Amino acid sequence: MVGAHLLRFGNDWWTGRAIVDLVEPSSATAASISELDLSEAGPSQDGCNEYSRWGSAVYLHGDSGFAYVPHYREQWSESGSRSELTLYIVDYRNPSSISIAGSVAVDPIAVSRSESRWGYFGEILVAGDALLVARVEERYSKSGEANRRHSYDVYSLNEPGAPTFATNFEVPAELASAGWGHGPIGSGVDMAWGWWYPGARSTNVFVSGSVVASSHAVPVDDTGARVRYYLDRLDVSDPQQPQLLDEVNIPGQLAYYDDAKDLAVTIEDAAPVVVKNSDWDQCTWRGSRATIVDGACHIYHRLLNTLRVGDTTAELVSRVDLDGARISRHVAVSEGHVFTIADDAAPYDWTEPTPIDRYIHSYRINEGHEIQELDPVFLSEAANSWFSWPQLAARSSRAFLTDSNVLHVVTAEGSTPTVEAHEMPGWSCQSLQATDDRAFCAMGQSGVLAIDL
Repeated sequence: MVGAHLLRFGNDWWTGRAIVDLVEPSSATAASISELDLSEAGPSQDGCNEYSRWGSAVYLHGDSGFAYVPHYREQWSESGSRSELTLYIVDYRNPSSISIAGSVAVDPIAVSRSESRWGYFGEILVAGDALLVARVEERYSKSGEANRRHSYDVYSLNEPGAPTFATNFEVPAELASAGWGHGPIGSGVDMAWGWWYPGARSTNVFVSGSVVASSHAVPVDDTGARVRYYLDRLDVSDPQQPQLLDEVNIPGQLAYYDDAKDLAVTIEDAAPVVVKNSDWDQCTWRGSRATIVDGACHIYHRLLNTLRVGDTTAELVSRVDLDGARISRHVAVSEGHVFTIADDAAPYDWTEPTPIDRYIHSYRINEGHEIQELDPVFLSEAANSWFSWPQLAARSSRAFLTDSNVLHVVTAEGSTPTVEAHEMPGWSCQSLQATDDRAFCAMGQSGVLAIDL
C-alpha cells in the first residue's frame, strides 16, 4: 500500500517485460489508475552468454513517493563472470502518472575463472534514509578459515529520488562467516517489502528504523557443538559513516528486532533430552527435532525468547518451549505477535499413513516484552498432512497460512484466536501483502486475490 492506493509489480521472465501500476485497493483486479512499463527503460535483450532478470520485490523509501526496482544481469566468458545490478527509481508521487525518475548502476561484481570463489548481490535494504546493497563473496577453503565476505554499498537517500553513493561497509569477517545475514531455519519475518525466510539460499537482515541487525555465533569449544550467539547492529543513520555497535550476548538466533522498543526475539535450540536404548522408528518420526546417536535418541526443543536489549547487555524477559507435547514447524514473527505451525508429537505409522493433527499456536508479546500464549487453533482438513509444508507469514495480529488452494487467516486479537479459510485459484501466494482490513495475494496469471479481513 502506498497512500490510498495499491502498488503492484509483475514481470514476465519469458518476454522480459516488467510492469508497475497503481490500483484502487477496493478492487485489486480493476484497471490500473496508472501504469509504467519498466522494460522500456533500456535493459537490453539477453545474448548467448548472458542472462537478465527483474528482481522479485519493490523497495519503498518510506512516504517519499519513490520506489526502487532491481534489474540483474549475469554475463559469462572464458575469462570469468560478471554480475550487474541496476536500480530503477520509480516516482509515484502523482498517482495518475507513474514515471521513471532515473537509475543507479551499482558497481558490478567480476570473478575470474582462475579464482576459487564466487560472488553475488545479496539483500537490498532501505533503513531510514540509507539504501544498502549487499555484496557477498564466498571462497572454497580447506583450512576452515573464514571464507565468506559480506559488505554493503551504502547510498544516501537524504534527497528523495536522488540516491548518492556514500561508502562501502565491510562486515567484519568473524561476523560474515558465522551467521550474519542468516537466521533460524523455518522462521519467517515480516519485512517492509515482504516476508523473509532466512533458511533460504539468499541472505537478509532485520531493519528497524536506521538500524540493521543480525546475529552471529562463536564456538564455546573446539568441537563446535556448542556456541554462543551475539546480536550485531549496524547504525546507518549517517550513511556516510555507518557504525557497528557493541555486540550483545543473546540466547539463540535473532528472529526479530525492534530498536525503538529495545526488543529482541530469538529462537534457541535447547540442550537435547537424551532417551537411551532407542531405535530408529522410535526417534526419527520427530523429523529435524531428533537424531539417533549411539543408540540414544537426542530430542531437541526450540525455545522462544524475548529480550530487553541495552547498549552492551540483554536481559531475558520471557521464554516459551515451542515443542514439548508438539513438534513445531514454521515460525512467523510480526510486530507484537509470534505464530507457529505445530503437529501433535506422536509416532507416525509409515505402513498405514494417517493425517496428523496440525495447529496454529499464537503468542502475544506485550509492552513489557512478556510472552502470552493464546489458545491454539486446530486446522482440521486443509493443513493436516505430515507431508505438507505450507507457507506461513504474519503481520501485526494476523497469520496467513497458504496450503492446498486455501488461504487460512488467523486473527489473534483476543484470548481465543479465530481462523477463516479462503479458496485460492492456485497453491500459494507468489507474494502477499496485508492492511488492517484487506489482504492481497498475488496469484501470477490469475491476478491479485483481494480478501476482506
